[in-house]
Amino acid sequence: MFEAPCRSARGFTLLEAVVSLAIFAAAGIALYALFSNNLFALTRIDESQRQVAAVRQAVERLSGVNPWHEQQGRFSIDDLEVVWSAQPVEPPRNGMTSFGELGAFDVGLFDVQFDIVDAARPGRPLGRWHLRLVGFDLVRPPIPPMG
Repeated sequence: MFEAPCRSARGFTLLEAVVSLAIFAAAGIALYALFSNNLFALTRIDESQRQVAAVRQAVERLSGVNPWHEQQGRFSIDDLEVVWSAQPVEPPRNGMTSFGELGAFDVGLFDVQFDIVDAARPGRPLGRWHLRLVGFDLVRPPIPPMG
């Protein structure tokens, strides 16, 4: 009537199947966490590289500005907008030649503050930076070269 199960039967018991599913699920959760953290880090690195490139381009563009004559302005770099303003750090001085004589220019040191704003996300600026620039103004006729 009642027959004993055959020992040679192949297959998994219910307990073995549940344990293997639990191990597989734990491994899946660990892999998901790893990929999620890597994706988040990759996004942060990409944002950081974009910010560094934008700051380099802004500094390059601002280095051509004479803050003596332009105290503020704005310009675009791709889809970013740079807004800047310049304030004198100390009073202007007479420029000197390499011989120690009075030069043709007055010079001044300016602190240039610039903000970079993403046009796609207007409420979230990329940041605020400062740059020191020399401003100059031609106030005396240039000295003709000797010789």
